Amino acid sequence: MKAVIHGPCEIEGRIAPPPSKSDSHRAVLCASACEGVTVCRNILDAEDVTSSIRAARALGAEVDVLEKNDGEFTLRIEGYGGAPEEPEDVIDCGNSGTTLRLTCGLAAAGEHRTILTGDESLRSRPVGHLCASLRYLGVEAEGRRIGTEEYPPVTIKGPAKGHEVPVYGHVSSQFISALLLLGASLGGLKIDVVGTMKSKPYVELTIRMLSTFGVDVTEEGRRLTVDGRPRSPGVVTVERDWSSAGYVLALGAAAGRATALGVDPESPHPDSEIVRILKEMGARVSVSDEGVTAENTGHLEGVDVDLSNSPDLVPTVAALACTAHGETTIRGVEHVRHKEVDRLAALAEELPKFGAEVEELRDGLRIEGAPDSLHGAKVNPRGDHRLAMAFAVVAAVADGRTVIENAECVAISYPRFWSDARELGLSVRTEGEGA
Repeated sequence: MKAVIHGPCEIEGRIAPPPSKSDSHRAVLCASACEGVTVCRNILDAEDVTSSIRAARALGAEVDVLEKNDGEFTLRIEGYGGAPEEPEDVIDCGNSGTTLRLTCGLAAAGEHRTILTGDESLRSRPVGHLCASLRYLGVEAEGRRIGTEEYPPVTIKGPAKGHEVPVYGHVSSQFISALLLLGASLGGLKIDVVGTMKSKPYVELTIRMLSTFGVDVTEEGRRLTVDGRPRSPGVVTVERDWSSAGYVLALGAAAGRATALGVDPESPHPDSEIVRILKEMGARVSVSDEGVTAENTGHLEGVDVDLSNSPDLVPTVAALACTAHGETTIRGVEHVRHKEVDRLAALAEELPKFGAEVEELRDGLRIEGAPDSLHGAKVNPRGDHRLAMAFAVVAAVADGRTVIENAECVAISYPRFWSDARELGLSVRTEGEGA
């Protein structure tokens, strides 16, 4: 499917972004691992979360859909408690690295063999450091070896034994989150993080969700100590997604005015950082009981920003940088090379097609905006949902026709993005299969 956008566009409107993908994953997987029944409300209805639901069922949880609204589920999950069951088949995690890595942690608590794989993109994402940590605990954990690294498919056979485990923190916070879920399944574990902990706020999201399920996690230096097994809180409600809200606000800041309804600027979600960044770039940002509004002031300025703790904002800020005057430097995000695609390389190749100047750095990007001379382009997000939505932000300002190929990939996290963007005033039509 292609998204065809004719710019420049006048953005004006109010949109409730979908539920948090990060919290939806964690709610589903925690509920599946605990004793008893949990009702999970406001769960994101998107491909990535469907992968986690599929994984939960494969490990023995009973997952029923109680209600399905536009883009949202209410689920009833009866957890398997104790140790997971033996999956009847290979677990297909689709495009979801969160599903695969966190499920590796849950599967390691059981004595059965579990095999996890995914699509071509997911099979290119490293899992070697996580497998090494699981092997330290006596788990049979093997990925597909290419040189010194391991990739999916991954085979896991526990049960894990031991009370302490080291893990490298510089590749993915999901390795740490996987061990936190394993620790909760075991009833206790000490996790020693070696080196830098990238994307620490995502680890904190896992800790917060475990707390909802009655598991305590304490932090002392680089050691995380898990205490307790998950138990059902009865009902869990997931908040609105800041990663998706970022695109709504970016459209407003770049090309008019847009409100993201129902988001909390005080949220611990790492992507709520977009509020501060938009203000620094010169957008007018206001907060009300309804949500957050971003408005274009006629002059955005480039920024120098470290996004090491908010890596999913890289495409959003890179898109805004193209519409801003002066230079923007994005730093501290070498780990986004291990996302759905190498996002730094992809952005450095695609964004110049609009007329901006982009230099790829080892751990980021340097972008010289071209707000007065951006033009339409044919761009390929390479199956990465965040790149597709970021390109829409640039296209809203660019003069002429933009074609975004493989535009259906937004379904990974924000299935109704194109209809919501159209409601905001983006002149977009979708063409081709599934349009």
